[in-house]
Amino acid sequence: MKQKGLSRRDFLKGSAAGAAGLAAAGILGACSGRAGNAATTAGSQAESSAAAEGMADNAAYRTADGQAKWAFEIPPEPIAEEEIKETLEADVIVVGAGTAGLCTAVSAAESGLDVILISASEAPVSRGGSNHAFASRLLEEKKVEHEPVNRMMRRELLANSGNVDERKWYKLVRDSEEAMNWMLDLMDKEGVKYGLEGTPHLYDETDPMYMSPGSHCFTDAEGTYPAGLGQQAAVEALARHLETVGGKIYYKNIGKQLIREDNNKGRVSAIVALREDGSYAKYCGAKAVVLATGDFSADKDMVAKYCPSVLPLIKDVEEDYNRGLACNGIFFGDGQKMGLWVGAAWQRAFPNAPMIIGGAFCAQPSLSHTGLLLNKEGKRFSNEQSIFALSAYKNLQQTDGTVYGIWGTNYAKDGGPWYRANSWYEDEPFTTEEVIASWDDAAKAGVMSSGGDSMSTCVKADTIEEVIRLLGLPEDAIEEVKRYNELCEAGEDTDFFKDPGLMVPIKEGPFYGCGGAKATCLTICGGLRTNDRMQVCEEDDTPIEGLYNVGIMVGDMYSSIYSFMVQGMNYGSCITFGYRLGRDLAEA
Repeated sequence: MKQKGLSRRDFLKGSAAGAAGLAAAGILGACSGRAGNAATTAGSQAESSAAAEGMADNAAYRTADGQAKWAFEIPPEPIAEEEIKETLEADVIVVGAGTAGLCTAVSAAESGLDVILISASEAPVSRGGSNHAFASRLLEEKKVEHEPVNRMMRRELLANSGNVDERKWYKLVRDSEEAMNWMLDLMDKEGVKYGLEGTPHLYDETDPMYMSPGSHCFTDAEGTYPAGLGQQAAVEALARHLETVGGKIYYKNIGKQLIREDNNKGRVSAIVALREDGSYAKYCGAKAVVLATGDFSADKDMVAKYCPSVLPLIKDVEEDYNRGLACNGIFFGDGQKMGLWVGAAWQRAFPNAPMIIGGAFCAQPSLSHTGLLLNKEGKRFSNEQSIFALSAYKNLQQTDGTVYGIWGTNYAKDGGPWYRANSWYEDEPFTTEEVIASWDDAAKAGVMSSGGDSMSTCVKADTIEEVIRLLGLPEDAIEEVKRYNELCEAGEDTDFFKDPGLMVPIKEGPFYGCGGAKATCLTICGGLRTNDRMQVCEEDDTPIEGLYNVGIMVGDMYSSIYSFMVQGMNYGSCITFGYRLGRDLAEA
């Protein structure tokens, strides 16, 4: 079985878009986000991470009774009523103009509810564009059969150590067909094109890391966006449709505080938002306030507590609610914080699951380089047949988090067929000549994408020794290449037992190499404790009346890792759970 794919665009321009498309925004923590609760293993791990950051000795992290807390856990002073200049009321208040928030708002408005959506951004905003559904009229039309659900779930449970809320996963399985068909009908009305991502061309079902077919992708009327990158077209269409069906949208409204009645013991009835002119407005939801504010990957304190393994990858970024394609820090966890301040619990699973990618370069969609990989010491370190997330963890385990790939010209033919990383289902593979030309272009430019916004050094030379020198690897790395070639010629990888179909010797020049890039964090999944009705819950799992959340901030969907084996699962859940919640609120 051979797993291939290549995009000249990805090599030369970088594949931040392609990587985020497997993601995107579009992102597990300790049992509780609040100090003073019963100790748990997960909580102890999180608090150990906190102590390592010096939080216990910082007065800013201490409450009046001496309890140690992170700054983000301490509620700000309530916004005074006299500062609130306007109060608006609706059945449902949705906070966030991404895929999940807009799907919830549209579904509720179509069901007859009065809906107001507020967003800190100045327009709808999204990233990437892979949307999974387990069945749909499009899958039926293309005659694509989804992987059996039981097999898929067993693989995902193994990848997530069984530490997920299966009720939400099976709800997703049951409801995704209805939700996706609704979404496709809506896109038809708004003139948005759609299709399936090209996964079925590229993967063998016998591979345990097989990516389940079912990724639905959108593009504008002109077909500008490739597969997996058109979510912006979808959210803009959802926003137009929301206003068509009577919903109201208020942009540049930053949610600051939830209002929970009875001294934080009753229902959540409203949210106070800071408007562009500096005034505050209160938005009252008779039925619900729905949080859909995105991830917390830009808040280093939250990452240190809930997802410490990727903290070294997180950049210092400015607050930007209009942020599109970006990596290593997107949003600051506004919704998660507001939930914690009114008594919501954090999800059970620890750590939160990062959506990370890595490897020497993205020659194969959702994979690292499946030929020879070496670390900084010039040593082979793993079976290279690996999906994005697992490749990234391998990166993180190596010195400086960097890896290097080396291959020969023969890899273009012997390693094929090669497909565009963001391919539509109908796309044809590249020719051998096109593959080689893309490598030559990357070597001439001196860089090659490693996924996300990470770029690798790319070199070309007449000898393998020169490639090793240009990459800055030790001279004795040539012995690893010789060893790898011996294994390839023997047809059996007795070192790391890689699939024989991927054992392509490095034998024909010119030769190529790349590497030096870091793993990339696309987003971090999860947050508030959430049941299968999307209700935000307290520590004892009691739902907080009136408070819901959807999208990437839903807790306990993933644990430890976002595997990418169900391509587009994040956005698929945004559509399905948002659609279903809108209907459920109308029926309540």
